[in-house]
Amino acid sequence: MTNFGTGTCKVTEIQIVPYDINQNPNIKAENKWSPYNYQNIVNNFDQIKETIVVMVKKDEGFPVPEIMLDTHITRSWFSALDCLAVGLYDPSVLMASISVESVLNHDIRLEKLRQMQRYERIDLNWKNLASAFYEGLPVRMLMNSDEKFEKHGIEFIERRNKVAHGDIEGYSNMYPLTFQKSVFQNDTFQVGHSRPSKEHAIDQINKTKNFIVEWAKSSPMLRLH
Repeated sequence: MTNFGTGTCKVTEIQIVPYDINQNPNIKAENKWSPYNYQNIVNNFDQIKETIVVMVKKDEGFPVPEIMLDTHITRSWFSALDCLAVGLYDPSVLMASISVESVLNHDIRLEKLRQMQRYERIDLNWKNLASAFYEGLPVRMLMNSDEKFEKHGIEFIERRNKVAHGDIEGYSNMYPLTFQKSVFQNDTFQVGHSRPSKEHAIDQINKTKNFIVEWAKSSPMLRLH
């Protein structure tokens, strides 16, 4: 891959190139480099040990899985797993985050906050997460132990924002390459990330799962439409 470095460049042309999906080697699952290779998928799930089922019930009727509704809480979470399976870590981070956003937009406790928004939708940002915390939602499950409700202060949200807005440069700045001496004088090299890694996707997925589990335990009321 050519590295142009800093500065500017100019678009010189656009080419329309014929494409035949049958000639794409990446779709052949027998190839070890294919994202659809069985062992690659299994390896991507080596840290996923649990899934979730949220049951809901209207005033009249019987309990049904929330995934059958249009609230997209657990459906988005399972989409994050699907993306993880084939090594699509960027959308995996995003879809896990959408699960949390769906909770914020359907929990009745945040209905007044939702209606106050310009588009009547609660965005996933630190201020809205703080509001959800004060309404009793277990948003601490999404945060690292040393994080606070402040701008750029929550990794879960920053990952989501960088991916959603295509800010790969900003994502890279969150995880720079570092080389330092430890207290034992051993050289330590920490690999940075220019985009979400498998570990980032799994962390986002697990934080979301833990949040949903604790949230569901409180038997919250949901807005369906």
